[in-house]
Amino acid sequence: MTLRFPATRIASQDEFNAWSQSERPVFDQRWLYEQQQIKDGLSAVREGTCGLCLAPTVFRADAPAEARNWREELQCDCPMHLSNRERAILHFMQSRGAIVPGRQFALTGRESQIEAKLLDWGYEVLRVPRLLGGRLRVETGWADLVICADHLHHIPPVVGFVREIARAVRAGGDLCLTVPFDVNSPITKSRVIELPRGAVESAEPLHLFGWDLLDLLRDLGFAEVAANFYWSDEFGYLGPFNMIISAVRL
Repeated sequence: MTLRFPATRIASQDEFNAWSQSERPVFDQRWLYEQQQIKDGLSAVREGTCGLCLAPTVFRADAPAEARNWREELQCDCPMHLSNRERAILHFMQSRGAIVPGRQFALTGRESQIEAKLLDWGYEVLRVPRLLGGRLRVETGWADLVICADHLHHIPPVVGFVREIARAVRAGGDLCLTVPFDVNSPITKSRVIELPRGAVESAEPLHLFGWDLLDLLRDLGFAEVAANFYWSDEFGYLGPFNMIISAVRL
Protein backbone atom coordinates (compact mmCIF):
# COMPACT_ATOMS: atom_id res chain seq x y z
CA MET A 1 0.00 0.00 0.00
CA THR A 2 1.23 3.50 -0.82
CA LEU A 3 -0.02 6.93 0.06
CA ARG A 4 -1.58 9.01 -2.70
CA PHE A 5 1.05 10.87 -4.67
CA PRO A 6 0.60 14.65 -4.21
CA ALA A 7 0.50 15.79 -7.84
CA THR A 8 -1.57 17.84 -10.26
CA ARG A 9 -1.93 16.36 -13.74
CA ILE A 10 -1.49 18.85 -16.60
CA ALA A 11 -1.82 17.94 -20.28
CA SER A 12 -0.94 21.20 -22.09
CA GLN A 13 0.56 24.66 -21.71
CA ASP A 14 -2.87 26.29 -21.80
CA GLU A 15 -4.00 24.04 -18.97
CA PHE A 16 -0.82 24.84 -17.05
CA ASN A 17 -1.29 28.59 -17.50
CA ALA A 18 -4.83 28.45 -16.16
CA TRP A 19 -3.80 26.26 -13.23
CA SER A 20 -0.73 28.31 -12.30
CA GLN A 21 -2.74 31.52 -12.37
CA SER A 22 -5.44 30.11 -10.10
CA GLU A 23 -2.85 28.63 -7.72
CA ARG A 24 -0.50 31.62 -7.64
CA PRO A 25 -1.14 32.38 -3.94
CA VAL A 26 -0.27 28.76 -3.07
CA PHE A 27 2.96 28.90 -5.09
CA ASP A 28 3.95 32.18 -3.45
CA GLN A 29 3.28 30.72 -0.01
CA ARG A 30 5.40 27.65 -0.78
CA TRP A 31 8.25 29.82 -2.05
CA LEU A 32 8.22 31.96 1.09
CA TYR A 33 8.12 28.81 3.22
CA GLU A 34 11.14 27.32 1.46
CA GLN A 35 13.08 30.57 1.70
CA GLN A 36 12.36 30.71 5.42
CA GLN A 37 13.60 27.13 5.79
CA ILE A 38 16.90 28.11 4.17
CA LYS A 39 17.17 31.28 6.23
CA ASP A 40 16.55 29.39 9.47
CA GLY A 41 18.95 26.61 8.53
CA LEU A 42 16.20 24.04 9.05
CA SER A 43 16.46 22.56 5.57
CA ALA A 44 19.60 20.55 6.32
CA VAL A 45 17.78 18.04 8.51
CA ARG A 46 14.00 17.73 8.60
CA GLU A 47 11.52 15.09 9.67
CA GLY A 48 8.88 13.65 7.37
CA THR A 49 7.40 10.48 5.91
CA CYS A 50 8.94 8.26 3.23
CA GLY A 51 6.46 7.88 0.38
CA LEU A 52 7.94 4.46 -0.45
CA CYS A 53 7.81 2.66 2.90
CA LEU A 54 5.36 4.99 4.71
CA ALA A 55 7.70 5.13 7.69
CA PRO A 56 8.81 8.24 9.60
CA THR A 57 12.16 9.42 8.29
CA VAL A 58 14.61 12.30 8.21
CA PHE A 59 15.43 14.18 5.00
CA ARG A 60 18.89 15.69 4.62
CA ALA A 61 20.30 18.38 2.35
CA ASP A 62 24.06 18.86 2.20
CA ALA A 63 24.49 21.73 -0.27
CA PRO A 64 25.10 25.24 1.08
CA ALA A 65 21.97 27.37 1.39
CA GLU A 66 23.02 29.60 -1.51
CA ALA A 67 23.26 26.54 -3.78
CA ARG A 68 20.14 24.76 -2.58
CA ASN A 69 18.68 22.32 -5.11
CA TRP A 70 15.66 20.76 -3.44
CA ARG A 71 15.02 18.41 -6.34
CA GLU A 72 18.40 16.67 -6.11
CA GLU A 73 18.70 16.85 -2.34
CA LEU A 74 16.54 15.96 0.66
CA GLN A 75 17.95 12.45 0.72
CA CYS A 76 15.87 9.99 2.72
CA ASP A 77 17.51 8.60 5.87
CA CYS A 78 17.69 5.05 4.55
CA PRO A 79 20.66 2.93 3.36
CA MET A 80 20.26 4.10 -0.26
CA HIS A 81 19.68 7.79 0.55
CA LEU A 82 17.28 8.41 -2.32
CA SER A 83 16.94 12.05 -3.34
CA ASN A 84 13.71 14.02 -3.66
CA ARG A 85 13.54 13.24 -7.40
CA GLU A 86 14.44 9.55 -7.08
CA ARG A 87 11.89 8.91 -4.32
CA ALA A 88 9.23 10.86 -6.19
CA ILE A 89 9.62 8.81 -9.39
CA LEU A 90 9.20 5.52 -7.54
CA HIS A 91 6.41 6.87 -5.31
CA PHE A 92 4.56 8.23 -8.33
CA MET A 93 4.80 5.03 -10.35
CA GLN A 94 3.75 2.97 -7.34
CA SER A 95 0.68 5.18 -6.92
CA ARG A 96 -0.23 4.46 -10.58
CA GLY A 97 0.06 0.70 -10.04
CA ALA A 98 3.01 0.54 -12.44
CA ILE A 99 5.41 -1.10 -9.94
CA VAL A 100 3.96 -4.47 -9.04
CA PRO A 101 5.32 -8.06 -9.04
CA GLY A 102 5.71 -9.71 -12.41
CA ARG A 103 6.46 -6.55 -14.37
CA GLN A 104 9.71 -5.83 -16.22
CA PHE A 105 11.49 -2.48 -15.98
CA ALA A 106 13.93 -0.78 -18.33
CA LEU A 107 15.99 2.22 -17.19
CA THR A 108 17.80 4.53 -19.57
CA GLY A 109 20.82 6.65 -18.78
CA ARG A 110 23.36 6.43 -16.02
CA GLU A 111 23.13 4.28 -12.90
CA SER A 112 21.01 5.73 -10.13
CA GLN A 113 19.51 4.78 -6.82
CA ILE A 114 16.24 4.16 -8.66
CA GLU A 115 17.80 1.08 -10.20
CA ALA A 116 19.31 0.01 -6.88
CA LYS A 117 15.94 0.34 -5.12
CA LEU A 118 14.07 -1.69 -7.76
CA LEU A 119 16.70 -4.42 -7.55
CA ASP A 120 16.50 -4.33 -3.75
CA TRP A 121 12.75 -4.89 -4.03
CA GLY A 122 13.46 -7.95 -6.20
CA TYR A 123 12.27 -6.68 -9.58
CA GLU A 124 13.72 -7.53 -12.98
CA VAL A 125 15.55 -4.46 -14.26
CA LEU A 126 17.33 -3.91 -17.56
CA ARG A 127 19.52 -0.83 -17.87
CA VAL A 128 19.85 0.42 -21.44
CA PRO A 129 22.04 3.50 -21.03
CA ARG A 130 22.47 4.63 -24.63
CA LEU A 131 21.75 4.11 -28.28
CA LEU A 132 24.05 1.66 -30.06
CA GLY A 133 23.82 1.83 -33.82
CA GLY A 134 20.68 3.91 -33.41
CA ARG A 135 18.99 1.28 -31.23
CA LEU A 136 18.43 0.56 -27.56
CA ARG A 137 19.57 -2.95 -26.65
CA VAL A 138 16.13 -4.15 -25.57
CA GLU A 139 13.61 -6.38 -27.29
CA THR A 140 10.56 -4.75 -28.82
CA GLY A 141 7.73 -4.64 -26.29
CA TRP A 142 9.89 -6.10 -23.50
CA ALA A 143 9.30 -3.42 -20.86
CA ASP A 144 6.18 -2.88 -18.79
CA LEU A 145 7.72 0.40 -17.60
CA VAL A 146 10.55 2.53 -18.96
CA ILE A 147 12.05 5.14 -16.65
CA CYS A 148 14.15 7.86 -18.28
CA ALA A 149 15.31 10.04 -15.41
CA ASP A 150 17.14 13.27 -16.27
CA HIS A 151 18.90 11.79 -19.28
CA LEU A 152 17.05 12.87 -22.42
CA HIS A 153 18.50 16.39 -22.38
CA HIS A 154 21.98 14.93 -23.03
CA ILE A 155 20.87 13.09 -26.20
CA PRO A 156 21.31 14.90 -29.56
CA PRO A 157 18.77 12.78 -31.53
CA VAL A 158 15.82 13.26 -29.19
CA VAL A 159 13.22 11.94 -31.63
CA GLY A 160 15.22 8.81 -32.38
CA PHE A 161 15.80 8.11 -28.70
CA VAL A 162 12.13 8.55 -27.78
CA ARG A 163 11.12 6.40 -30.76
CA GLU A 164 13.34 3.64 -29.36
CA ILE A 165 11.76 4.03 -25.94
CA ALA A 166 8.35 3.69 -27.57
CA ARG A 167 9.51 0.51 -29.30
CA ALA A 168 10.70 -0.95 -25.99
CA VAL A 169 7.42 -0.41 -24.12
CA ARG A 170 4.71 -3.02 -24.57
CA ALA A 171 1.18 -1.93 -25.50
CA GLY A 172 -0.44 -0.65 -22.32
CA GLY A 173 2.94 -0.18 -20.66
CA ASP A 174 4.12 2.99 -18.93
CA LEU A 175 6.73 5.67 -19.54
CA CYS A 176 8.10 7.83 -16.74
CA LEU A 177 10.28 10.74 -17.83
CA THR A 178 12.00 13.63 -16.05
CA VAL A 179 13.82 16.40 -17.93
CA PRO A 180 14.84 20.04 -17.48
CA PHE A 181 11.59 21.77 -18.44
CA ASP A 182 10.64 25.38 -19.13
CA VAL A 183 6.99 25.67 -18.12
CA ASN A 184 6.73 28.98 -20.00
CA SER A 185 7.99 27.74 -23.36
CA PRO A 186 5.86 26.02 -26.01
CA ILE A 187 8.98 24.70 -27.73
CA THR A 188 12.17 22.92 -26.80
CA LYS A 189 15.30 25.06 -26.93
CA SER A 190 18.35 23.15 -28.13
CA ARG A 191 21.95 24.03 -28.78
CA VAL A 192 24.41 22.34 -31.09
CA ILE A 193 27.85 21.30 -29.92
CA GLU A 194 30.46 19.19 -31.63
CA LEU A 195 30.58 15.80 -29.96
CA PRO A 196 33.62 13.50 -30.03
CA ARG A 197 33.60 11.02 -32.90
CA GLY A 198 31.21 8.18 -32.17
CA ALA A 199 29.61 9.88 -29.16
CA VAL A 200 25.84 9.47 -28.80
CA GLU A 201 25.32 11.76 -25.84
CA SER A 202 26.85 14.84 -24.29
CA ALA A 203 28.18 15.44 -20.81
CA GLU A 204 26.62 18.90 -21.05
CA PRO A 205 22.90 19.69 -21.32
CA LEU A 206 21.79 20.11 -24.91
CA HIS A 207 18.07 20.70 -24.51
CA LEU A 208 15.74 22.70 -22.30
CA PHE A 209 12.40 21.09 -23.05
CA GLY A 210 9.09 22.83 -23.64
CA TRP A 211 5.52 21.66 -24.02
CA ASP A 212 6.19 20.28 -27.50
CA LEU A 213 7.82 17.29 -25.79
CA LEU A 214 4.34 16.10 -24.78
CA ASP A 215 3.20 16.43 -28.40
CA LEU A 216 6.22 14.41 -29.53
CA LEU A 217 5.26 11.58 -27.18
CA ARG A 218 1.72 11.60 -28.55
CA ASP A 219 3.04 11.54 -32.14
CA LEU A 220 5.23 8.53 -31.31
CA GLY A 221 2.39 6.38 -30.03
CA PHE A 222 1.76 7.37 -26.41
CA ALA A 223 -1.56 8.27 -24.84
CA GLU A 224 -2.56 9.80 -21.50
CA VAL A 225 0.50 12.06 -21.81
CA ALA A 226 0.74 14.54 -18.95
CA ALA A 227 3.10 16.58 -16.81
CA ASN A 228 2.52 15.77 -13.14
CA PHE A 229 3.53 18.66 -10.88
CA TYR A 230 4.20 17.66 -7.28
CA TRP A 231 5.04 19.26 -3.94
CA SER A 232 4.85 17.98 -0.37
CA ASP A 233 6.52 19.10 2.82
CA GLU A 234 5.69 15.81 4.53
CA PHE A 235 7.27 13.66 1.81
CA GLY A 236 10.28 15.93 1.33
CA TYR A 237 9.22 17.03 -2.15
CA LEU A 238 10.19 20.71 -1.98
CA GLY A 239 11.18 22.99 -4.84
CA PRO A 240 9.43 24.96 -7.59
CA PHE A 241 7.52 23.07 -10.27
CA ASN A 242 8.86 19.57 -9.59
CA MET A 243 7.48 17.56 -12.47
CA ILE A 244 7.25 13.99 -13.81
CA ILE A 245 6.03 13.30 -17.34
CA SER A 246 3.95 10.14 -17.65
CA ALA A 247 2.47 8.34 -20.64
CA VAL A 248 0.92 5.02 -21.63
CA ARG A 249 1.91 3.14 -24.79
CA LEU A 250 -0.88 2.60 -27.29
